[in-house]
Amino acid sequence: MKHIKANHLCRPDGRLLVIPFVEKGPWIDGKLNDPAWKTAVSYGRFLDATAYFQHRYDISSINPGMFDPEPALAPAVPGTKVLLCHDRAYLYATFICHDPCPAEIRRRDHGFGNFFNRLTREDCVYLWLDPVLEHVRPSVLEYIVNAAGQKSECIRGSYSGDLLSLMAWEGRVTIGKDSWIAEIMLPLERLGLDAANKNVFGLNLGRGYRGDWRTHVLFKPDGDFLPGWAFAVLEGKSAKALKRGIARIN
Repeated sequence: MKHIKANHLCRPDGRLLVIPFVEKGPWIDGKLNDPAWKTAVSYGRFLDATAYFQHRYDISSINPGMFDPEPALAPAVPGTKVLLCHDRAYLYATFICHDPCPAEIRRRDHGFGNFFNRLTREDCVYLWLDPVLEHVRPSVLEYIVNAAGQKSECIRGSYSGDLLSLMAWEGRVTIGKDSWIAEIMLPLERLGLDAANKNVFGLNLGRGYRGDWRTHVLFKPDGDFLPGWAFAVLEGKSAKALKRGIARIN
């Protein structure tokens, strides 16, 4: 657990995710028919953070709502499940976004060069990472894929605005009868991570339901720091001491 301070893990809201190693990563096509997903770890129980983010906005904008008590996060509806695994070069994530009204999924195509500020107006999923473990907002990496299959990368406050940067990682989407799936592949080198030597980082996951008007998260953020107090460990190929799953550190 090097690089994580003990006081971080001893917090009541501290979380630890262990992401299993797979010898061969999945083919990114928005489907779940690859063997790698059978050995991936899964997480659910997302939380509705819509009121929480509105409260944070009221604080930053000095609106009257800033004086209201901080809203509690309730179980998110509809449900979301995420699968995670990695190989020597990539981190893989799949979001299974259940939806009772798939015909209402927002998936408009905004066109390249015009969609960065509109991407989250559609149904979408988020990955928020803190590879340097500084626990400050400028260090966060944000990856977004919406239901139209468009994607966005924000590295420490700067949005990727060229095709080469967007081609460096993959995001594919399929729409089903009662859910939609987003499958994502991120190069570890691009994240500043290494499966053998730099394998610990901050991580949170989210979903924009009907756009950014309703936001679901796996873990509660810490104010405006979206990864919160959740950390991920890339499990080694031969590691036996690490137990898969989610743990509260007491």
